[in-house]
Amino acid sequence: TLINTRMRSHFRTAQFFRAVIRMAFQRAVRLKLIRENPADDLELPRKPPRKPFVRPTKKDRETLLAAETIYYCWRQILLTEFMTGLRRCELLALHWSDIDLSEGWLQVRYSLIGGERKPGMTKNPVILCDPKTATSKRKLFIPPALCKELTAYKTRQAAMRLKADSWEHPDLVFTYGNGEYITPAVFSGVFYHIRKKLGINTTFHMLRHDMASRMKA
Repeated sequence: TLINTRMRSHFRTAQFFRAVIRMAFQRAVRLKLIRENPADDLELPRKPPRKPFVRPTKKDRETLLAAETIYYCWRQILLTEFMTGLRRCELLALHWSDIDLSEGWLQVRYSLIGGERKPGMTKNPVILCDPKTATSKRKLFIPPALCKELTAYKTRQAAMRLKADSWEHPDLVFTYGNGEYITPAVFSGVFYHIRKKLGINTTFHMLRHDMASRMKA
């Protein structure tokens, strides 16, 4: 089948494909177009082993923060991740209205999902939606150092908005230089190339686990 040929080395893609196919055929069953769902017995390729957790060192964090990238807000994105452990899609969906810098907290209300590129489109559409689970909507306290950093960044971003001809999402915390959403998949690709170039083996998702480990400690 397609799952075990072209998608053999792409487990998550195969998993998503099977879910979509099952739903489509299940609808056909309910409409009595077919008697049973032929996708019920589809088997997924073997799940790849989980990458070993690599804890970032202090030097790793400092090196990542100082890296030059296409994002004017790279440093603030990483600092927020280091101190909150948010999912990538939650981090890039933060709004200024979700953050109280005077009291020191932020709330997770949204998630950014990157869609599939459609014919004729030059970039992937990005959709603002609810977080992954019901419990993902939460309030987190943030340290004074991060509040100070974000306060200065907010002032700088406001100055950029005044100079720009247009700014698509004025309440969004992390954006491209014209106020557009940062596509999560593109950001992951940039982070991957940066860390590989710097010789750092910690993935972005591992930063979330590192935060959890430090909180437990």
